[in-house]
Amino acid sequence: MKIVQVITALNLGGAQVLLENLCYGLADEGQDVTVVSLEDARTATARRLEGRGIRVVYLDKKPHFDPTITAKLARVFKELAPDVVHAHNIRKLYVLGAARKAGVKHIVYTVHNIAQKEQGRLGGIFSGIVFRRGLMVPVGLSPLVTESIEERYRLKGVATIYNGTELEHFPRKTDYRLHEHPAILNIARLDEQKNHRRLFEAFLAVLERFPGAELILVGDGVLMEPLKALAQELGIGGKVRFEGLQDDVAGYFETADIFCLSSDYEGMPMTLIEAMAAGMPIVSTDVGGIPDMLKNEESALLTPPDAGLLAEALVRALSDEELRRSLGENAWSESARFSHHSTARDYLALYKRITGLG
Repeated sequence: MKIVQVITALNLGGAQVLLENLCYGLADEGQDVTVVSLEDARTATARRLEGRGIRVVYLDKKPHFDPTITAKLARVFKELAPDVVHAHNIRKLYVLGAARKAGVKHIVYTVHNIAQKEQGRLGGIFSGIVFRRGLMVPVGLSPLVTESIEERYRLKGVATIYNGTELEHFPRKTDYRLHEHPAILNIARLDEQKNHRRLFEAFLAVLERFPGAELILVGDGVLMEPLKALAQELGIGGKVRFEGLQDDVAGYFETADIFCLSSDYEGMPMTLIEAMAAGMPIVSTDVGGIPDMLKNEESALLTPPDAGLLAEALVRALSDEELRRSLGENAWSESARFSHHSTARDYLALYKRITGLG
């Protein structure tokens, strides 16, 4: 089967990580996979894909709306003649217009977040029309995301396919003793959704019990400079490490003691799957698809989105080595559900169903 995965850009993010690992899994299943990136940046993700033999096509998209993209994308679709186009985080209008010009009949669209948060009112109206008319087949990342799709767009029977990653890439943690300077790791975009202010406020309380602790932030975003200023304002500037974007985060799991997310809402965060694969003790807000991934008090400590409660959970985990071990080992066991092979097989079954190809 010929499959084209299309996305706006191959920068670092959950959609890009899913796409990358899905491509590897589909290739392992013997499928012909090509990636189309509307933007031209040759990122680390793009280099890894190409290094693994996955063709990547770049369309040199201009900032904001680019009216030339539909024609460029149509030319690629005509050349490749895919059985299925699978779109991620992209203007649906580009893909629909190109598919119509090129005669592509089957488009899958993964909704990477809670549907009510993914786009505004007008975009939601357009998506509802597209999905209800069968012009694109939506997929949810978790039961909660799927429920949100069905509710917002008045649909039934939307498929749920969990994100997956190459679990073996992340060495499993075996030593749960605290480092000399206990380290709390957060890997996320620096934007409002991830609510790093809440994390900073919780970390302030942690420092009262663990004055040698440090907070490691891996990621970039529009709030980088405001968050650096906030850290200084709160008096924790010397305790917070801003690492920026990193091509490979596996090493951070090895050197940290706790993985923490403080988000307001989530779909199915890829960094959480990676933390699970590494056997990390996890403390997180109990939002979005996260409770579909982890069980409170068994494979993570999950709290309502409140800085005080998040701080209590962090202090509790840092204070108890056996709790850290139990949480980490259970999270590692749960990670088996999120293999990229399982994700690829589930998407391949969907592709075959909608195309009628065996």
